[in-house]
Amino acid sequence: MGVITDTVSKVHPKGHKKVCIGWREFETLVRRLARKVPKEKVKSIYAVPRGGYPAACLMAHLLNLPIVQKPEGDSLVVDDIEDSGRTLSEYSGMKAVPISKIKNTKTLCAAIVPVSEWIVFPWEAGGVKSQP
Repeated sequence: MGVITDTVSKVHPKGHKKVCIGWREFETLVRRLARKVPKEKVKSIYAVPRGGYPAACLMAHLLNLPIVQKPEGDSLVVDDIEDSGRTLSEYSGMKAVPISKIKNTKTLCAAIVPVSEWIVFPWEAGGVKSQP
């Protein structure tokens, strides 16, 4: 996967490779993502409930932007992962995720991973809870 290095890998029962992302790695991905945001076009951040909250909070701090309760025309819509693209398709405007499984995505992303990988974030059950 390249950018994701602090991972614990196992095989998911459905045959997908389970990749657990640690907090340090998550922060690295979000920082990389923040550098891709065209700041002149974005005035606020909207977090897709619930997975988008951690990434949106960090992005808001990094970009010094407010988080809004409803997406506006100049909001950056942030989620944790773009899997099938279905969730983000419900929103208009610019979108961003630390990780995408869609190769030719129009969504801003820090890393693209194979569809066969099952990503577990540190705040999810089974995720990496602490790092040295």
